[in-house]
Amino acid sequence: MGKKAPDYLVAALCPACHHDIDNGPNLTSAERRSLMDRAIVLTLAYLVEHNLIGVVDAQGLVLLPSSVRRVRPALGRNHGKGSGAMARSGGGDRAGQGGAVRAGVSSRDKKAVGSDRKAKSGSKSEGTILTKALKFSLQRTLPGLNKYSRMSMFEKRDMRRDIAREVAAELWASCGVTARQIGPIARCRVHIYRYSTGTLDGDNKSGVPKFLLDVLQPQSARHPDGLGLILNDSESCIVEQMVIQMPGKDLTEIEILPE
Repeated sequence: MGKKAPDYLVAALCPACHHDIDNGPNLTSAERRSLMDRAIVLTLAYLVEHNLIGVVDAQGLVLLPSSVRRVRPALGRNHGKGSGAMARSGGGDRAGQGGAVRAGVSSRDKKAVGSDRKAKSGSKSEGTILTKALKFSLQRTLPGLNKYSRMSMFEKRDMRRDIAREVAAELWASCGVTARQIGPIARCRVHIYRYSTGTLDGDNKSGVPKFLLDVLQPQSARHPDGLGLILNDSESCIVEQMVIQMPGKDLTEIEILPE
C-alpha cells in the first residue's frame, strides 16, 4: 500500500510535465526522483516569494518575506496559461508522483541541444551524433584517485547514485532534455572543471572522471545507475578528456562537446 505524502510536498507543473514525470517513457527512476525533489523546492520558493505562504512566529503572527532573491517558478512549458497543476510527492519508489521543472524550454531549444539520430536501419549500438555542446554543473567536488581508492564499495555505490540523480536533474534544468533523449552519444569531448581549495597531482587527478563516466554510460549490470548519455568510456567514444583544476569550493562544471 502506498504511503501518503504530506500536503506541503507538492510541485506546480503543467499537464505535459505531469505526464512526462508520471507516465512518460523517457525518464529513469533516478531522474523522476531528482526532478520531483527540485520542483518541490522551487515551488516552495515561488510561494514564499509571492507572499502566498510565510513563517508563523511564537505569537502566531505570519511573517512574510520583505525581500527575497528572485527564482524561476517551478512551472511547466505552459505556465502562465492557467493550465498548471499541483502534483503530490509519492512515498514509494514510484517517484513520478512529483513535478518537474521545465520553465522556459521550448521544443526548438531541445532540438538545438539534442542530437541527430542516425538512420533507423543502423544499429542502436552505433550511438548518436552530438550537434551542440551540453553544459551543466554539480554542487560537489569530484574526488581524486586517492580518495576513490580508500572508499568502501558501499560509499562508492551511494556516491554514484547521488551523482546520477544530480546529473539527471541538472541536464533537465540546464538543457531541458534527458540523457535518453539525446544519447547514447557515439563520439564527444569531455571537459571537467574541478573547483577546489587544493590541487591534485597528475596521478591523483586521473581518478576525477571515474564517478561521472560511470553514470553517463548506459545502464547495465556493471553500471546500474547509468543514464545512457554516452556510448561508453573508451577512447573511440571520448576522443578528448580533460580535467581542469580551478580555485574554488564544492563545484564541478562539465562540458560535453561535439567531436
